[in-house]
Parts: sequence; structure tokens; C-alpha cells
Amino acid sequence: MSGFRPLSAVAAALAVASGGAGVTLAAATPASAAPSCAGTALVTGVYRSHLVPIRVPTTANGARNMNCNLGLGNAGPAVARLQIALDFCNRSLWGSPLLSIDSQYGPLTRQAVHTVQHNLGIASSGVYGPITGHRLDWPVAGTNNRECAAWHSSGVPPA
Repeated sequence: MSGFRPLSAVAAALAVASGGAGVTLAAATPASAAPSCAGTALVTGVYRSHLVPIRVPTTANGARNMNCNLGLGNAGPAVARLQIALDFCNRSLWGSPLLSIDSQYGPLTRQAVHTVQHNLGIASSGVYGPITGHRLDWPVAGTNNRECAAWHSSGVPPA
């Protein structure tokens, strides 16, 4: 059944309660409408086939939701975490420019994100978002950035 999507329980209940008339389901929010990353959280990364903690930008401190964006004008701990990853883990891999960790998403951070996106073969807008976040290498927590890990949503090492 191509194109069939089941209704959520709430939408189904509304449809039944209203006799199916006048029910409109909203489309999913586009990725470009994702909120700005406002904090950081520890998630599981993979380093040499071992699961390790890494700190990544998220929607709020402690939240494990990476469905957020960073771009020119953003500032704060999420930007600092991104700059650390770009500078320590991705500069040697992708030729990102040396970054000062100033918590400000300025032109150099934008260029570093653009470079990494281009080299990873993803849309290279210079705006950090969930796709970029899932593809970057991140410093392993507690190693003072000496080791970098890949982040995988499954927490399982790649094949």
C-alpha cells in the first residue's frame, strides 16, 4: 500500500469523534523549522568499537534531542561544543580552518561547517543541523579532546 500512513491514536480518536468530517492533520515540521540548539547533552558515541560518552549540541541542556540547528548569529554552549568538535576532531580530517572556541557562530564556524558538509557529501549550507551532527566526529568526554568518536543514533558501531 504505497503512500499509506497510519493515523496516530489521537488523530484517529478525533476522526471518530467528529464523524471523520473536518479533521485536518498537519504535515511534519520541515527540518529547516527545527529550533536552535540551546544546550548540550551526553550521548553514546563509538570509539575503536567501544561505546563512549560524547557531548553534543541539543535542544536544551540535558535533552537528548539533536533535532536542532545552529547558524550565523547563534551563541552559547551548543556553539562551543560544535567548535570544539570542528577544531579538535574534524580539522585534520577535512581541512576545517583553525577555530577559536568563542561560543559565537560566526563566519569561520560557518566555513568550517561548510567544509565538513562538502567533504561528507551532504548539503553544504554552512548551517549545522541534525544530519551534520550525526556525521561529525565528537571529542570523547573526559579525554580533554585527545580522542574523537563517531556518533551513531543506534549506538552500534558501523559495519
